[in-house]
Amino acid sequence: IGNLPEMEGGFYQQRLFSEYYVCVLRADHPDVGETLDEAGFARLAHAVVAPAGTGHGEIEATLVRRQLAGRIVLRVQNFLVLPIIVAQTDLVAMVPHLVAEQMRRYPNIRLLPPPLPMAAFDIRQCWHERMHDDAGHRWLRRRIAELFAAGSANESGSR
Repeated sequence: IGNLPEMEGGFYQQRLFSEYYVCVLRADHPDVGETLDEAGFARLAHAVVAPAGTGHGEIEATLVRRQLAGRIVLRVQNFLVLPIIVAQTDLVAMVPHLVAEQMRRYPNIRLLPPPLPMAAFDIRQCWHERMHDDAGHRWLRRRIAELFAAGSANESGSR
């Protein structure tokens, strides 16, 4: 389950929901006010999270296209380490909104919309064809889809 690139043959996939990126930074960041514009964003040092095998490499690719590769000062492989780093440094990072909402629970973290256009992406569950007709696996996939649908209905009123 995740932001997974298109799987090669032999895999099935099901879209669970759409997600988008936000910026996370320390609440008392000395160089960022209430909003973050593109020029201010370009001056900041960036942390990039790019778990292997996911589509989150798009964050770094966007920074590179905007000629901001030199502003990337930290690369990490997962989102779990990011809150403590961001809360104690002047780094900014772009992360999925739902991940950022969890990070907000840490002291000294705030979220801002990214000043760069970032495409929304799908969170999907994927499975190998050998498990497609397995009764237990079908039950689990159905249950996961129901849970995400229920969560989406609770947050937005519809799916």
